[in-house]
Amino acid sequence: MQPEELRKAVGNFIHSCRPRPVLFRRLFRRYAGRLEGRILEIGPEYPPYYSAPSVKLDLCERYGHGRYRVDVVGDACAMPFRDGSFSTVVCLEVMEHVESPEALLREIRRVMRSGGTLFFSIPMAWLYHPIPLDRMRLTSQGVAAMLEKHGFRVLRVHRVVGVLGFVVTMLYFMLMARINRLPLNPLRRGMLMLNWALFLPLFLISIATERLQPKDIYITNFCVAEKP
Repeated sequence: MQPEELRKAVGNFIHSCRPRPVLFRRLFRRYAGRLEGRILEIGPEYPPYYSAPSVKLDLCERYGHGRYRVDVVGDACAMPFRDGSFSTVVCLEVMEHVESPEALLREIRRVMRSGGTLFFSIPMAWLYHPIPLDRMRLTSQGVAAMLEKHGFRVLRVHRVVGVLGFVVTMLYFMLMARINRLPLNPLRRGMLMLNWALFLPLFLISIATERLQPKDIYITNFCVAEKP
């Protein structure tokens, strides 16, 4: 493996060890029995959090740093699917970017069959990330109220990544942003490796202590709901 390929592989591994991806994967394993039938994933996440096959919809043809191709290119607020086409919908960290959250939720409900499951997440506290726009944040009560307003039955809202994980993750991304502004040279590569070596044990500690951490401030809401 070439040095640059090794650097990218190590970086992808560290990125996947952050608290949110690890905890999301655990939650999907916990609710694996609800990942059934035809699955739609809106704005697919990389790396994936579950192994079941799904139809992936996004505004662009590729995701995951260009490595993967989506199945359908389209707008989540006007999806090109028939009513009741899917048993399960996965929509993670998408609603904060759309122009009309109401239109997104109406479309999700329309394409779901009755009794289907929605896995939904939106940040409560996160860095500003305009891709291309960053419009909103919600608390656990806020996301539950919005889903119920649009006809979903909320089964559980998990507040994911507590105070320690929040602080560690924010520091990680702020340092990464500054390192990535440097020219691609041995100094930048060395600083990246040092940053990863510093934060990997902090990530592991924050994951191991997740249940003990206060959730007065936390990163995101992971909601499991169903269409009656």
